[in-house]
Amino acid sequence: EHRVQVFIDSGVIEAWPDICDRVERYFSARRGKLKLEGPPLPVSGGEQSKNNRNAAESVMESIAGQHLCRQSYVLAIGGGSALDIIGLAAALVHRGVRLVRLPTTVLSQNDSGVGVKNGIDAYGVKNFAGTFVPPFAVLVDFDFLSTLPQKYWVGGVAEAFKVAIIKDPDLFTYLCNNAEALRDREPVVMEQVIRR
Repeated sequence: EHRVQVFIDSGVIEAWPDICDRVERYFSARRGKLKLEGPPLPVSGGEQSKNNRNAAESVMESIAGQHLCRQSYVLAIGGGSALDIIGLAAALVHRGVRLVRLPTTVLSQNDSGVGVKNGIDAYGVKNFAGTFVPPFAVLVDFDFLSTLPQKYWVGGVAEAFKVAIIKDPDLFTYLCNNAEALRDREPVVMEQVIRR
């Protein structure tokens, strides 16, 4: 039986009020294979939450309180900042507890959620304290994008353009040819962009 502690971006909880219940039902249906260690816990998301170490320390304290070990898992559900905070805590506890990321924004699904960086801002420097640790797994669920505020949708598209301009001319052409569909939040087009 795999022990798992779940942390969820508070913005995701706000957009999906039943998510904690859904997570608990998921684990309940898989008793004997997965064991949810305590109820899912909220973590403040957004860049401002990375400005001090309190959030990461709170996650570490919770992991310690559940007596997770290196064979346990931490499931992080949220946008890039929450994934950074939770990922840093998971990387530091026991020199690394297995991290499973479930990114919920366009940007985190096409960048931070699938990357290896975890970190917080410190001493006035963005991402000053952090680690490079690949996640054990990344689960991408496009349904989360349906409740995403427009500014976060656009921010993720901008990141895709940045990457395409730097290193993928075919993706850049695809983005340009589908700019209107992206603006109109066409899910099939966005799924293709995130996959690429």
